[in-house]
Amino acid sequence: MGGADLDDVLSGVRRLIADGLADPDRTAVLGHSYGGYLAALAAARTGLFRAAVVVSAPTDWQSFRDSSNIGGGYDDTYGIAAPPPGVPGPGGLRLRSAVAAHGGPGTPTLVIHGAEDRVTPVGQAHQLYRTLRRAGRAPVELYVYPGEGHEFTDPGRLLDATARVAAWLDAHLADPAEPAPDPAAVLPAAPAAPAAPAAEGAFR
Repeated sequence: MGGADLDDVLSGVRRLIADGLADPDRTAVLGHSYGGYLAALAAARTGLFRAAVVVSAPTDWQSFRDSSNIGGGYDDTYGIAAPPPGVPGPGGLRLRSAVAAHGGPGTPTLVIHGAEDRVTPVGQAHQLYRTLRRAGRAPVELYVYPGEGHEFTDPGRLLDATARVAAWLDAHLADPAEPAPDPAAVLPAAPAAPAAPAAEGAFR
């Protein structure tokens, strides 16, 4: 966890860049749940991406194990408490966590989470947000959606989250020579307005 799986993702991105199939100045990483965990790791450990989006992700394995409705079974199945190979002593949970990841220059990161998520409780999002905010190396924003769980189901909230992701990527991947597209111009109109997400704030 956070080792060979992340290396597999990063090696693929680096190959696409080397082959000229991806623009290194317009490359972002986005993930949901475990994919969000890998996105958060990649954003913290490398300078490969110009922006990151982390959705409903486990970011601290210690608190995840103690608060998630699947936490105990997850640990039993994957052995996340064991230290990574070659790392002496205890602390595998912390060492594998996105909130402890470091090494990169800082990646602008958007964090999106459902307030009623029982798989990855919303505290996981708050922990990542506050960790990145304290580090102060790049912009970070967090939006928590009331009434949503691990998977968003309300169409209006889904559209709102999609628009925020589009705006985030436009802002951080935009070609200076071209005007950034307006997300409202390409997204369908939202149905009757749901409860608005709560923003913990922005740090720039």
